[in-house]
Amino acid sequence: MLGELFEERALKDLLFESIQYGEQEDVKARLFQAVDGAVDQRHLLDLLEKRQITGDTMPQARVQALRLAMERAEAQRLQPHHIQSFFVEAFRRLGGQIKPREEGRWGITHVPLRLRQQDRQIGSGAPLQRKYERICFEKGKINQQSVAALVCPGHPMLEAVISMVCEQNDHLMQQGAVLIDDTDDGNIVSALFLLEHGVQDGRPTNPGKPNVISQKLQFTAVDPSGQVANAGIAPHLNLRPAARHEIEAVEDHLNEDWLRSDLEKTVMQFATVTLDRPMWQRCATVAVRKSTRWSRR
Repeated sequence: MLGELFEERALKDLLFESIQYGEQEDVKARLFQAVDGAVDQRHLLDLLEKRQITGDTMPQARVQALRLAMERAEAQRLQPHHIQSFFVEAFRRLGGQIKPREEGRWGITHVPLRLRQQDRQIGSGAPLQRKYERICFEKGKINQQSVAALVCPGHPMLEAVISMVCEQNDHLMQQGAVLIDDTDDGNIVSALFLLEHGVQDGRPTNPGKPNVISQKLQFTAVDPSGQVANAGIAPHLNLRPAARHEIEAVEDHLNEDWLRSDLEKTVMQFATVTLDRPMWQRCATVAVRKSTRWSRR
């Protein structure tokens, strides 16, 4: 392509001439004119168009859709600070001893026996240690003096903590909570459900549990009229626990008949109907495993 830019005179000839006569003003001007004309933007675009392998281009609407899909995927990704916030609090409540060390790094001086026993029951990899010199929640914090263990989804210690928290507090997930959406100026009470779709391929794991090949979270809202709708990607990020006086202010609404009906069944049916159709076709077993009810004002 570089050679084709110079159609009137070969690039090699121009280079030789610049070496031999480059100090002469008229030669220098002629060479500059030849080079400027060769690398003109219009000339370059014409040459690229002629040499391109395909003429297909991505429509602007498609580019915009891909950008939104990437932003949506980033919003749905479980951020390291969310994992850290949950793990540190839960680990301490379960009797673990963890202390901050360098920035973004922690030291664990004691892993409770019941956590290690839980890992023996559900784990399939290396067993939990009694203590960890350093752990972290971000990849960039691993390779420092005293290499840190990265606690992320799939790490046996995080999985053991999640398993124990679920066992101890599963009834609270069904009981739900009263939360406030400060971004909503309305005063209507709605029920917000968190559903977890699990896709299994029928092959059991080492502990004998179904092999989950895909998981998806879905937020679904129900209004007082019984209308069910998707609640968006992460509506829980706008919610906060309601104060006592706020709960008292809406207590009559929380005791209404529609909230005491079998909303979970309605939501499960909605989730089954709206589940991605190609996923149904590819997988033999699709289960909506858990649901959590929140009341939102």
